[in-house]
Amino acid sequence: DDKSSDLFAITSCTEDVLRLGMKPSKRVMVAEMVVANAKRAKALEITQDDRVFMLGRILFADQEPLNYTIAYLPEK
Repeated sequence: DDKSSDLFAITSCTEDVLRLGMKPSKRVMVAEMVVANAKRAKALEITQDDRVFMLGRILFADQEPLNYTIAYLPEK
């Protein structure tokens, strides 16, 4: 079945929305540089004094909010 999901496959949310026949869109809610806290510094293998770019976005499917994602990207 073409609509079946493989639980071990990694697909983007945009791909999933398109596969459902809906129109994806995104809106940036937060875009700023912040100092990494201990948890993020450890996960990104940086120091707590390092800055990270925080990006918060909402994914929409046919103009309805689907999810809110926050990503942290190291400055260095």
